[in-house]
Amino acid sequence: MKIIIPIICLLIGLAVGAKFFSTTETAKEISLLPQSKTQKKLESFNKAAQKISNIDLLEYIKLKTMKEKYEKADEILGKIMLLFLANVQLEMNKDVKEYFSTSKRPTLKNDIPKSISVSKKKESIEVIISPFKKFNKKNLGKIENEDFSDIEIKTAKFELKEPYSFYKNAKSATELKEVFRVYGKFEGELYRTTGKTKGSIDKVLLEIKFMQVGDKLKGEYFSELRRDGVAYSTNRGKGEYFSELRRDGVAYSTNRGSGYNGQVKLIKKPKKHLLLQMSPNSFLQVFPSNESEVIIGRFYDNDEYAGLVRVEKL
Repeated sequence: MKIIIPIICLLIGLAVGAKFFSTTETAKEISLLPQSKTQKKLESFNKAAQKISNIDLLEYIKLKTMKEKYEKADEILGKIMLLFLANVQLEMNKDVKEYFSTSKRPTLKNDIPKSISVSKKKESIEVIISPFKKFNKKNLGKIENEDFSDIEIKTAKFELKEPYSFYKNAKSATELKEVFRVYGKFEGELYRTTGKTKGSIDKVLLEIKFMQVGDKLKGEYFSELRRDGVAYSTNRGKGEYFSELRRDGVAYSTNRGSGYNGQVKLIKKPKKHLLLQMSPNSFLQVFPSNESEVIIGRFYDNDEYAGLVRVEKL
């Protein structure tokens, strides 16, 4: 199509020029030939141009397929080239002239030396984009709380590069068998690894009750994060005796939902795991196991890794 527009413009220009510019004005600019020859060549050129612009353009408009239109435009271009070169008394290369003069389109000679070889083999390049950060064992073992150091080691290679985008684009679980390990009521702890509360331990509450409705999950979802409560009775004795009573902590993030599932998302590769929404800006990345009632994972808040989590079914 790119070649068709210039051709049509050229044809229109030739037709307009033939009609509105007098032979006298054109002849004045051509001083290399005698007046009689110049006049004859100009008349011949005008007739040929009008013939191309009227007949060929009409044939082109009647064509329906893009292939036919392209071939016709190629033919018109050949005629224009031959007409132009003849008018300025230039000779076209024999092979090129033969190419434009026939519809059979003979193959042009290849002047590339035989010593130059062109490889037709295309190498396939596989681009793998991983959503996980590059795993580095040197970064492990920095967790001060020994109870969570093992969780850090087991989940570090699945830490996400862009948590918020990853969660947003992940697909919600649609079958009950995909979420049965987080079905029910859970309670556990969140160990903060970043921010002002780094090193603190918050309380985690989860309650998920879904049922299969057609090809989707429907039910109730509840999640909550609570700050550690204030101790009001502490008893420390000799040896290893310790007892304490604490008021329940203050909830700082509560998420309740009902209806079709949009809070639990399933990740199948490279290791099957789940994403559990805690708030619009935070979620848990958990790795349930059929061998244990304890579920471990990582916590993400405001698009960054922010802690480690461990919950147990009640």
